[in-house]
Amino acid sequence: MCGFLGGSVVATDEGATDEDMSRDRVRRNLHVSSHFVAAVVSVVFVGGGAVRCSTEQVKVVGHIGRLTGARPDPSNAAHLLDLLRSACGFVAASLVRYDPVREHHVGVANHGYDPDLDRYFVERFPGTPASTRIRHGSVPLRIDDAPYDFRDSDTYLEELQPRGFDDGMTAGLFTDAGAYVGMLHMSSDQANRFDNDIRDFVGAVSSMAATVVESTAADREADHTVNWAGGDDPPMTIVRAAEHFVVGRHASLRTLWHHDGQWQQVDFTRSVSGGHGVADGVDVTAHPRAIPYSLTRRELEIATAVATGLPNKAIARCLQISPRTVGKHVERVLDKLACSSRSQAAAICVQEGIIDLELVVAERATSRLLGHPVPRPGYVE
Repeated sequence: MCGFLGGSVVATDEGATDEDMSRDRVRRNLHVSSHFVAAVVSVVFVGGGAVRCSTEQVKVVGHIGRLTGARPDPSNAAHLLDLLRSACGFVAASLVRYDPVREHHVGVANHGYDPDLDRYFVERFPGTPASTRIRHGSVPLRIDDAPYDFRDSDTYLEELQPRGFDDGMTAGLFTDAGAYVGMLHMSSDQANRFDNDIRDFVGAVSSMAATVVESTAADREADHTVNWAGGDDPPMTIVRAAEHFVVGRHASLRTLWHHDGQWQQVDFTRSVSGGHGVADGVDVTAHPRAIPYSLTRRELEIATAVATGLPNKAIARCLQISPRTVGKHVERVLDKLACSSRSQAAAICVQEGIIDLELVVAERATSRLLGHPVPRPGYVE
């Protein structure tokens, strides 16, 4: 199983207490590197308690952890399914990514589903009541967990049962900040295959799976021309922001960036870089500008997060401060901007470029500003 010890999750032998094990012993028993232990520490801990898992599942967590840091490649999603199969024992599974630019789902990996069922999960399942519940929920949903008889639904009667599937589970994939990325579907021909331990394990690794699934969109962010007015090659922060911006919805974006000891206004504008008249490039200009409205740097971060649509609890997770502290900062931001609502403040921030570029790039998966996934639907405080 996995135990929680001193703020870390460690793998333990059956029958041993958590106190008997140290990280060094974990490394010796499992013959893994410190990278593996770090991955276990960061993931297999859910809802204030340790997640029970087998030694094989612990190893899988380590492999998934390394996969999240791998170079973006479409094959990573298929590799993820292979790893999850050994940990969960499903017969078939698929990964579906949500494309916020085109506002539809895209299949990124499939193991065991026939083409018609794979297409169903991509095109039709997102419009079902079960999908809505999954996108509003926080734990994977199994066939018999639905508040209604899922076995009487069209999904089960017309799609799953005729193919011999007797148990199934779908997990919504969200980033740590709460942004919806896609779904993981898995099915089995065995009744009650996905017990509570497997459900909790999948829930524990779902944010890592979200990272892998999100990376499959990286091919849409490649080979864009960045026209930097700063003279030399553009800094990496500018390059990454431009790559994210060009696949978004907006024609232009104004931000604030602290660079070389001073604040600068950085403007992004679409441009035509090729010979086909397609705006696939980005013009980027920068000039000195102080943070307006006497906002502090922390208040600028809060204002940026408010502009992306994040609620206080998600902002607190992003900035690693308490929701109560976030609330006080939000009040001060609203007061300084002379706004009576968050939506009014968000509009001013976008219109006047009161956006922290570093924060937007770091939290790109939660940013409406760059046209990427928005906060989890129905997520309220």
